[in-house]
Amino acid sequence: MTHLLVQSRNDSEHEGTPQTDSLRNSSVNHALIAIAQEVAELLKTCLSSTS
Repeated sequence: MTHLLVQSRNDSEHEGTPQTDSLRNSSVNHALIAIAQEVAELLKTCLSSTS
């Protein structure tokens, strides 16, 4: 969705925006990976305590 919004602007407005977006996406990716790892650990803990 962000990519489509960037495309609708003219070139002078979004010069440098892709780098900013990729940095923001990178931060989001790191956060999602951290959350996924925490969830995986919690699931392992729950599964091991029930068996």
